[in-house]
Amino acid sequence: MILFSNNEDKEGDTGSDWLLTYSDMVSLILCFFVLLTAVSTIDMAKFEQISSNMAKKLSDRDIIRPIELIVQDLQHDINVLNIQNKASVYNDKQGVVLDISSNVLFNKGGATLKTEADSILKRIGATLNADRYEMFRYEVQGHTDEEGLKTGSFTSSWELSALRSSVLVKFFTSRGIKASRFRAVGVSDNQPKVPSYDAYGKELSVNKEINRRMVIKIEPIRK
Repeated sequence: MILFSNNEDKEGDTGSDWLLTYSDMVSLILCFFVLLTAVSTIDMAKFEQISSNMAKKLSDRDIIRPIELIVQDLQHDINVLNIQNKASVYNDKQGVVLDISSNVLFNKGGATLKTEADSILKRIGATLNADRYEMFRYEVQGHTDEEGLKTGSFTSSWELSALRSSVLVKFFTSRGIKASRFRAVGVSDNQPKVPSYDAYGKELSVNKEINRRMVIKIEPIRK
C-alpha cells in the first residue's frame, strides 16, 4: 500500500484549528433551534434572553432585548404616574402583560374614560408608540364582573368589557399608533385573576376589584 502525504503539512501548524471551533458553534446553534421547534409554546422572554446571551458570547458585545426593555419602560411609567398599587407589568410566555385597574380609567359600570385617565394613557401610549417597539402588536382586553351591571346602563358584561377595550384602542390610535397593531377583546368575567368567591361561596369584594381590570398584552409580530 502506498501512502501519500501532503508535504505542505508541518508539525505545529494550527492555521485551520478555528474550523473546529466554528463547526462546534454551528452544531450547537443547530441543536438549539431543533429544540425550539420541538416544543409547542415558546417562552418569548426566555428565547430573547438566550438569543442575546449567545450573541454576546459570539460578538463580545451587549445585545438590546426589546421585551426586557419594554418591561423596564412601562414599570418606569407606572412609578412616575404613582399607580403602583393599581397597575403592574410582567413577562409571560408570549411577551409582556400590562394590567391596569378599571377603577383608574373608568367609573364603575361605565365605558367613558375618567379625566385622570388621560395623563395615564398618554404616557403609556407614548411608550407603546416608541420606534424601538414598532415590531410589537397589542391586544387590549376588558375584564369585568357582574357587579358593574347593577350601576351601569349595560345589559351584558360582554358588552361593557368589549366597549372598554375599544375605547382604549381608539385612544391609542388617536395618539398615532397604527390601528393594524391592535386587537380589542371583551372577556367579561370569564378570566378572573384571583377567585371572586371563597370555598364557601362568600363574595370576596377585594378580589372582585382586582379582577375588574384592563389588560394590554404586548407580543412580537412574527412574520
